[in-house]
Amino acid sequence: MAGGVGRAIGVTGARGGMCGQVMRISDALMLGWFGQLGGEDWSDVRALRGELDAGGEGPLAFKQSLAGAIVNRFHGPGAAGEAAGHFQRVVQRKELPDAIAEHQLPLGESGELGLLALIEALDFASSRSEARRLVAQGGVRLDGEGVNDPTLRLAAGQFLLQVGKRRFARVTL
Repeated sequence: MAGGVGRAIGVTGARGGMCGQVMRISDALMLGWFGQLGGEDWSDVRALRGELDAGGEGPLAFKQSLAGAIVNRFHGPGAAGEAAGHFQRVVQRKELPDAIAEHQLPLGESGELGLLALIEALDFASSRSEARRLVAQGGVRLDGEGVNDPTLRLAAGQFLLQVGKRRFARVTL
């Protein structure tokens, strides 16, 4: 499984995505996840939780520890540091990821490509209707600027497309 479904975390997914999935576990569920996937027994988990609460770090530090244990378990020692850096950069600080996929797409006969068609062609949405909803909800950015016009047509050039918080593409038309 490449991604998370419901409360599942895909063990074959990218380390950055895995880290993000762990960070989205609710505070109420994370203690159980730590015990099952973090490889710790319950007494160790309770002791760690007590240390985090006493230090004032709370659930965020606990989730970071859980994410580190899970990412290292499935991607090898040291993988958690890279995944945590990606999560902090992209999700918490809202910066660009280090690696962004590059795509080259043809223009239509009119010399333009519609934004919704672009989003669909990159598999950032399963249909143009879904792409339209993403635009309407403010979930699409082009070259760092929010896009609110689903009828936008793009001419030849290079663009940085962001859909949602975690999907990025450099596109040449």
